[in-house]
Amino acid sequence: MLSRRLNIRRAERAGMKRALSLAVPVAIALAACSEPPTPLVKARCQTDEDCDQGLLCEDGICVPRDAFRCDAVSSGMAILQPAPHIVDFGGVGATQTEQEITLRNIGDCALTVFEVNFGTGAESPFTCDGCGEESFPIEIFPMREHSLKVSFAPPGVGSFADRLLILSDDAEFPELQVPLRAHFDGVPELRATPREIEFGYVAVGREGARTLRLANTGNGTARLGIKAVRIDPSSSDAFSVEGSPAETFQLEPLEVDQRSGLTVTVLYHPREIGSHEAYAVIETDSESVGVVSLPLRGTSETPPVLSVSPGQVVFGEAQLGRTVIERITVVNQGGSPLMISHRWASGFSTDFVAQPAAVEPIDPGSFIEVEILLTPTATGQLSGVLVLESNDPSRASISIPVSATGVNQLGTQVVKIELAYENGSDSAFDEDLRNVDLTLEHPYGFVCNKHEPSPQNWDEFGTPSWLAYGPKEEPERIILVDPQRDGTYRVMLQYVQDCSALPTDLLASLLGLSIEALAGGLSSGAIQLDGADIGNMIENACFNRSATTAMVTVYVNGSVIAEVPATLNRRGDFVYALNLVRQNGQFRLQ
Repeated sequence: MLSRRLNIRRAERAGMKRALSLAVPVAIALAACSEPPTPLVKARCQTDEDCDQGLLCEDGICVPRDAFRCDAVSSGMAILQPAPHIVDFGGVGATQTEQEITLRNIGDCALTVFEVNFGTGAESPFTCDGCGEESFPIEIFPMREHSLKVSFAPPGVGSFADRLLILSDDAEFPELQVPLRAHFDGVPELRATPREIEFGYVAVGREGARTLRLANTGNGTARLGIKAVRIDPSSSDAFSVEGSPAETFQLEPLEVDQRSGLTVTVLYHPREIGSHEAYAVIETDSESVGVVSLPLRGTSETPPVLSVSPGQVVFGEAQLGRTVIERITVVNQGGSPLMISHRWASGFSTDFVAQPAAVEPIDPGSFIEVEILLTPTATGQLSGVLVLESNDPSRASISIPVSATGVNQLGTQVVKIELAYENGSDSAFDEDLRNVDLTLEHPYGFVCNKHEPSPQNWDEFGTPSWLAYGPKEEPERIILVDPQRDGTYRVMLQYVQDCSALPTDLLASLLGLSIEALAGGLSSGAIQLDGADIGNMIENACFNRSATTAMVTVYVNGSVIAEVPATLNRRGDFVYALNLVRQNGQFRLQ
């Protein structure tokens, strides 16, 4: 249909051109009879710009525009041809992308375009430069064109479509539609954990190893290709990488594949005495991510030397329910950073706690203090062993005995509620992040838990305090000191996290923290993140889900009055494990 229209129009157009070519010489000849000849010869026009206002260039001659209006052309027809017929942006990035649409009149008389709009109106994800009401109407003369600029900036991840509606006086198609399409897969984002690697001291001829985990935490479905992980400078012989991909390794976003990730090992193997620095360079195939460099540091010079004082902690007599503090000082007397961690040996009393839970590296000549807190809940001997582990090659660990004697000179009643649950090892760096929170409810609804660790409004119902051990908050315990009034207390357990295959260091990366800061902050309370917040942040990074079993033990002045098991199946579950009744000054299980 369109080709036949074009053939007809071309024939008519050729006839018009012949008529113009005959008319112009005749007009010139007639003018020559009445006017004196001019010695100037006007050059043939090349474009419309070569002609005066109101004229168009046609076959080298400036012709009045009115000669091309449809009412001045015999059987004139305006034909609108947009190009391209479909505007497909394809896959786009996060920034704005532009494409040009050309409106061409392939007819033989002037075309009027009245307006150009989007099919979805103001809701369109596309924009158009030159499509406003103030830009129309416009005239497009035969074999001439007008350009519009259509832009797309993704409002989110997904596929998007609309249509451009063009209203004109095209005799056959007064409304033309140009489909618009685009899709945005999202933006990849590299999370490397840890963000820097400190090997500390490694002797010449020995080797230190650190694990580097890479994940794509971008949005949508945009993959991230890891082309290589290498050491920079390449001449460094103190560091090397094991596990760099031989070909580009594609990381799916964690939102798409919760198991997608790449783990490589960075090694430090000094060959001479000295301090060494380099970078682990991660090369990606993404323009937005580019190349990421992570600092590496290690030393084979003077090793760290761990010194601890005192060598044991003796509290002596301590009144039930009252918290007392002793401190130990850890000094680095060596020539390189000292790294330490601490834990309680098995069988310790939860009346003791050590803070901070995680210790930053100690520079040569510097020291830190570790606080040991005691809140006795039973009379008699209390004991534990605090184990300090370090990178001192001569003292990999030190055991510090801690002892006290609980006394009850004031006749104080002290209740301790202890929660232990299954969540793998007690290390901050295994792959089990299941977390159950313990809450004690006051007879009138007030609570003591991680979010309200030391409420002050319980009055005659006692003074409660909550505490958890280690970066994984297990075990947890609540101590209720000196209740004076009878009532029923309720013990509630809430399963706030059940990601049983999420690396803790990946969690730290998702939260924008160092592993040490995460571990120390969660146990000491310096980082105030409740379990629900953490669960929401890492919902898309959980590899699998599993239930957990818990055991609640209740002590009154050191004597066990209840041991209650509980099972929680999934995150969000909660259960009232037991009711604790105080009647006539005595506690019992309801």
